[in-house]
Amino acid sequence: MLRRAIQLGRLAVFASVGVVTARAVRSSRRARALNRPADVEFMYAIHAALRRDLDRLRFVSRQLNGSHAVPATVSEGWTRFRRELEYHHHAEDEELWPMLRQRATDAATRATIDATVDEMVQEHRLIPPALDAVDRALAGGADLAPSVDALARLVEEHLDHEERSALPLVESRLSDAEC
Repeated sequence: MLRRAIQLGRLAVFASVGVVTARAVRSSRRARALNRPADVEFMYAIHAALRRDLDRLRFVSRQLNGSHAVPATVSEGWTRFRRELEYHHHAEDEELWPMLRQRATDAATRATIDATVDEMVQEHRLIPPALDAVDRALAGGADLAPSVDALARLVEEHLDHEERSALPLVESRLSDAEC
């Protein structure tokens, strides 16, 4: 019985050492992540996927050529694309841009960050009407190509602008742990 109690005691010690070690490892990872610049590669990956899907939508819109019969796969793909784009922009507007604004260290930096974020938010506001135009074209059997082309131009210009202006600020001002 005493022997079993000693073994259980040792197990408890090993378990607590394991817990402490695991906490130390997690804490160390967090500390390292706080010291690393933000990794924005996932943003480039999301942007690449959005561009890919816009290219596919352009192709399909030309194939349909004003046809009234929109395949269910096209409607489903459109619904997913729209949801992902809106979610992406919502996350930026509600989480990323406010966090970036907080990282201004001086007046010049604040001006640069504020101007860039204001441009991103304004561009996000221009996209829903273009999304709605595609919805109307899909629902009404109208020629899809013009509304898809307008949306693609708008989104691609925005993504290019974000990659050129906003993502370098995110990378230089936020840590990997924050993103």
